[in-house]
Amino acid sequence: MNQPQRSVALLTVLAIFFFPTFSNATDSQDTPLEIKAKKFWTEPETGMKFVWIEEACFQMGQLPMETRLLKREVGEGDYEKYYGDELPRHEVCLDGFWMGVHEVKQGEWEKIMGFNPANFSENDDYPVDMVSWEDAKNFIKLLNQKNSTNNFRLPTEAEWEYSARGGTVETMYHTGDTITPEQANFNGSIPFGLNLRQDYRKSPTLVGSFPANPLGLF
Repeated sequence: MNQPQRSVALLTVLAIFFFPTFSNATDSQDTPLEIKAKKFWTEPETGMKFVWIEEACFQMGQLPMETRLLKREVGEGDYEKYYGDELPRHEVCLDGFWMGVHEVKQGEWEKIMGFNPANFSENDDYPVDMVSWEDAKNFIKLLNQKNSTNNFRLPTEAEWEYSARGGTVETMYHTGDTITPEQANFNGSIPFGLNLRQDYRKSPTLVGSFPANPLGLF
């Protein structure tokens, strides 16, 4: 049985996001406070862009509507197996942090790693795909070696959920309770919840192809 495309809710693809924690900068660079005041920052080695996400508290986990729709879609057994650990909803408070504005581009990955592993490799501005968690950790390790004043890491699950939902955590998507292929790249041929059957591109799109969410993330 095909499982619903839950990745749509978080607008994910086979790509990775990173964000840095800033330490003391040299006189020739912006200080951490100066960078935060700008709200945006560009990593000099790769050109990756970051946005500052303000500290916030939010209810993490499944919305009641999601629970009802998932149980209807997959049945009680598969619901408990695949989605039951998204409950109970609970309050999580986050410190401010930096998040990549979009997925890591293939060209950015190649600048650090020296190769491009992507299956869809027609354009350097496509998000990198075909990378494992270990690959991501190695990318961060090498990126940190090139940035003596910054410390990059993967976001926590809570940071990722808040960012991907765009801070609008009372609806299933940052676009509301429905989403269309004009708002994100996903498999619209398998409708979920209130969404109608829609197009499926079957390939990546250039990063930043769709409107940003309320936090400035694509």
